[in-house]
Amino acid sequence: MPIAAMPAPSGLCEHASPPAESTAAQRSAAPCTAALPTAAPVATPVAAAPAPGRILLVAAHAASRDWLAHGLQRAGHAVHCVADPLAIASAAAHGFALLLICPPLQAGGGPDFADDCWWQLRALRRAEARLPVIVLLPDADSTDRTLALELGADAVLDGDCQPRELRARVASLLHRRRLSGRGATPAWQPDGWLLDAAQRRVQPPGAAWVTLTTTEYRLLRTLLQQPGRTFSRDELLDGALRACTAQLARSVDLLVSRLRRRLGDDPVRPQLIRTVRGQGYRFTPAPVAPATCGGARSVSIA
Repeated sequence: MPIAAMPAPSGLCEHASPPAESTAAQRSAAPCTAALPTAAPVATPVAAAPAPGRILLVAAHAASRDWLAHGLQRAGHAVHCVADPLAIASAAAHGFALLLICPPLQAGGGPDFADDCWWQLRALRRAEARLPVIVLLPDADSTDRTLALELGADAVLDGDCQPRELRARVASLLHRRRLSGRGATPAWQPDGWLLDAAQRRVQPPGAAWVTLTTTEYRLLRTLLQQPGRTFSRDELLDGALRACTAQLARSVDLLVSRLRRRLGDDPVRPQLIRTVRGQGYRFTPAPVAPATCGGARSVSIA
């Protein structure tokens, strides 16, 4: 029986009359106290339900597609399931708000399918950097996870993750995407670097805008918050890759290498993002050797 429908116990009704044996003398002898008003119950804050979105689900196995789609549809999302990885590259063009990829890594899962997924994800990122991408990797090692991040995945989850975790990650990425589309004003960072959170891009001093993936943007933003400070790999994992904290420190090394390429920083003798051996990485806005660096330059993304 629901709590609200349960009858009050006998003799404990909130508005019960005083016992008959109470006399006027007893009432007059009692101290005179005004009845305190009953405080109104405080409403418990309830998180607003995340707004649903159109999701493209790419998975080779029908059982995986059905299981994943069912879990997301429970949250109100419109899920479009396909088995062809060629749909990945055109996901943004078809108006999807999020892309979910489940490339099988088992021997019987089709290695060609997984390879096609990676190629198509690379093509998607070249054309559209803002579309959130989640990759589910069953029985994956750190190499597979790192590859997914390096190719532009915003989050990497285990293939056997709980539906609630998947729904929470989808809701988080969709919410962040909606906020980024509200035209946030670019914020100046130290030494003239300009970050545009809405478009996930950066403009070095005197250079062109550079569009980044989510993980690249977080990594650069973390480094720019305290120029000259050395960040450990664990700090960068926590600040820049909070959506993938289970990844190994090796993921940071690869992402730093990719970010250097985006910014046109020499990978052999980097001037912007420097490696501090045994400690981590440090962002240096002003090159130590201006004559060698050659000043500001325009950056193009292939």
